[in-house]
Amino acid sequence: MEKAKKAKPRESSNTSLFDITTSILRGSERGIQEWDEQFAKLNMSLGKPISKGIPWPSFSEVEIQAILKLHFEILGFSVIWRHREDPANEKGIDLECRRDSDGKKIIVAVKKKPKKNDLGQVLELSQGDAHERMYVYVNGAAQSFRDQRETFASEVGFWDEKILEERLNESDLTLKLKADNSPAKMAMFRIMKGIIEVIDNQPSNTPSQPPSQELMRMLWDMKDRAVTVNRCLSMAQLMFEDSSRFGDLSDIKAQNLMVWCLDFIYTYGLNSLQSVFVALPRELKELLSCVHENTKVRSNWLQLFTYDPGLIPGRVEDACGKYEQLIASWKNNTEKLQSIPAEDDISEPAYTELEEVADELRRLGIWADGLEGTIDSLFEEYVHLSQYKRRHADS
Repeated sequence: MEKAKKAKPRESSNTSLFDITTSILRGSERGIQEWDEQFAKLNMSLGKPISKGIPWPSFSEVEIQAILKLHFEILGFSVIWRHREDPANEKGIDLECRRDSDGKKIIVAVKKKPKKNDLGQVLELSQGDAHERMYVYVNGAAQSFRDQRETFASEVGFWDEKILEERLNESDLTLKLKADNSPAKMAMFRIMKGIIEVIDNQPSNTPSQPPSQELMRMLWDMKDRAVTVNRCLSMAQLMFEDSSRFGDLSDIKAQNLMVWCLDFIYTYGLNSLQSVFVALPRELKELLSCVHENTKVRSNWLQLFTYDPGLIPGRVEDACGKYEQLIASWKNNTEKLQSIPAEDDISEPAYTELEEVADELRRLGIWADGLEGTIDSLFEEYVHLSQYKRRHADS
C-alpha cells in the first residue's frame, strides 16, 4: 500500500508572529518608525486594536461644542451657539437648539473633567426652559462632582464619552470621528503634508544628479504599498456595499469592522508610506517636484487633493464649516424638490450604517487611487531621467 505523502506546509505571505517578535527583540539598532511598524504588525497578529478610538481628551471644549452643533443641525435643529455669540449671558448654556418641525428645544452645556465648582453651571442649566437639558463631559469627572450629580439627574441628562458616541450615531458623526481619527487617516494626513511641503517649497525642477539605484528600490517599495492600500480600500468598499455579507449589524459592530479594515490597511501599507513622506530624501523631493511640475494637469493630483482631514483635534471648526455649507445646500435642494408637485409619494431612502461605511471607504479609495497614480508618475520620471542621463553620458 502506497505511503501517504506528507502534507507540504503552506507558504504564507504574512510574517509569522515568531518572526515579528524576534525582529523586535533583535532590532535595537532600528529606527523608531520601523519599531512602530513591527509593533503594529504584532498587534494585528494578536487581534489587538491599533486605533485608540475617538480622542475626546484631545478636543477642546469649543471643538466638542462645534461637533454637537453640527450634530443637531444634521438632525434638523437651528442652533444658537450661546457660548460663542454671547458668553457673558449664556447662563450655563453653550448651545440652544430648536426644531421647527416639532417645536422641540434642547439646551446643552459642555465641560472637560468637571469639578465641584462646575456644579453652578449644572444648576443654571437645570433651570433653563427646554424639553431636554444635556450636560456633556469628557475626560472623566472629579469625585466631588460625581457625588452631587444625582441631585440634578431628574432635570439634566449627563453624557459621558460612551453616551455621547451613542447619541452621535443618530447623525452618523460617531462613524466619521472614528474614521478621521484612525491611524490610517492620520497617516494620510502626514503623507499629504509631506507632498504639500515639496510643492510649496519647490526644489530645482530637474534633479541635479542621475537617479540612484537606492531611489529605484524605494520607489518600488512605495509602489507596492500604494497598490496594497488602493486595492484593500476598493475591496472593503465592495464588501460593505452588499449588506447581505454581514447580516443585521448594529452601528457599533459596523464601526468596529470599519476600524479593523482601516487598521489592517494602516499596518500593511500606510504606515510604511508615511515613514517615507515624513522625512523625504533630497533625491525624492527633487523627483516629486519635477513630477508635479510636469504632470500637474493629471487626474491623480485632483484625486490626492480630495483629501480632507475631517474632525480631528485642532481642525474641527474648519471641518464643521464645510459640513454646514453642505447642510445648507441639501436644505435648499430639499425645499426646491418639495415645491415640485409629484403624482406619487416617493419615500426617502434609508441609509444603513454599512452603507455609510462604504461611502467613507469610497472617499478614501479615491485618494488612494490618486496616490498610486502619483507614485506611478514618479516611476515613469525615474526611468526617463535614467535614460536621459545615460544617453547624455555616452555622448
